[in-house]
Amino acid sequence: MKKNFLLRDIPSALHRELKLAAVRQQITMRELILRLMADHVEKRGAGHGR
Repeated sequence: MKKNFLLRDIPSALHRELKLAAVRQQITMRELILRLMADHVEKRGAGHGR
């Protein structure tokens, strides 16, 4: 598994959707992705990790 996550790893269609969502919320793509990841972890519960 890769340790370094890069925006270029995101497929172009998803990248475009994320960029538009970030613009609508007036935040950076980085901040949007971090929020989405935090929400995902919170919904799954912290105990579901490996």
